[in-house]
Amino acid sequence: ARRCSSSSTGWAISCLTIWRANGWRTAAKKAVKNKDLWQRLSGQAARHQIEWRWVKGHSGHVDNERVDQAANAAIDVMQASRK
Repeated sequence: ARRCSSSSTGWAISCLTIWRANGWRTAAKKAVKNKDLWQRLSGQAARHQIEWRWVKGHSGHVDNERVDQAANAAIDVMQASRK
């Protein structure tokens, strides 16, 4: 199935392929953080034809703004639980 995924984080789009090819190691030969999540994304992405698109962050892109709000809400919950 064809899919389109947008991200305001350009490195996330390009690094997925690079890290996978490098055995989930960074250019500095260090283990990729959250490797399990990146591998899950890679596995799911392999099942589809994905067009990866970079969008400028905080520019009014509806989906990007929605995800940004959800991420900030999750951070707030996490920080509140530590108090």
